[in-house]
Amino acid sequence: MSRKPADGERSATIGYRAQYLVGASLVLDALDGGDLEWIKIADPNIGRVDDLQIATTARVDAFQVKWEQYPEAISFNDLTKENNSAPSLFAQLVDGWQRLKKLYPSKRVVVHLVTNQNPSSTGGILPNIISPPKPYHFAAFVFFTAG
Repeated sequence: MSRKPADGERSATIGYRAQYLVGASLVLDALDGGDLEWIKIADPNIGRVDDLQIATTARVDAFQVKWEQYPEAISFNDLTKENNSAPSLFAQLVDGWQRLKKLYPSKRVVVHLVTNQNPSSTGGILPNIISPPKPYHFAAFVFFTAG
């Protein structure tokens, strides 16, 4: 099935809308915190964590927003494996962190992936951990490490 010319525009709009809504919420929170120094949007020098950067007195937070109209599950492999000769999503986040850390060495740098995809609950590859979650899938791993 071929895509119609407007399909790309609709897909981009879905992603941008999520970026704007997430960004507005985060900026308002930073303003309420009282120590906002600056924000940047679409910074071309930071790699994939360019959707939004927020600097406060002690830290820089950078965000990559991945949003889908019809979200599918995301797996550990989706985060760690190259895709169509592009670096893995995790590698892209690390690259952004390294770039920001060079620019702001005195601040704590934190990168965030914001997505509407849910962690996969099917079996699959997980990192080696001493006490694996039960059941042994990515959703349990995310809950296990976050909890």
